Amino acid sequence: MNLTNIKQAVCKFLFLVEAAALFILLSAAIQGSIALPAAVGYAIASFVGVNLLSCLILPTEEIQPSPRRTVAPAVRQPVSLRVVPGGRHAA
Repeated sequence: MNLTNIKQAVCKFLFLVEAAALFILLSAAIQGSIALPAAVGYAIASFVGVNLLSCLILPTEEIQPSPRRTVAPAVRQPVSLRVVPGGRHAA
């Protein structure tokens, strides 16, 4: 497995863990077990922390378009045309 694929899998796992933690935090804030300012502060810190960690794990790659290949036009052979008397088709 490529190292980049492993890094992407780790980042996806971190985002899933963050989503689960925020769901649990939301449930606790609705229930009243935790104060709303503390829940909002933890949510913001979690969001920023996971995004910073994923930026450190996966550095941005410069995406460069692949160079276009220019194809030379095919050399066409000239077609010789003949006029045939009598309305017949030339063979």
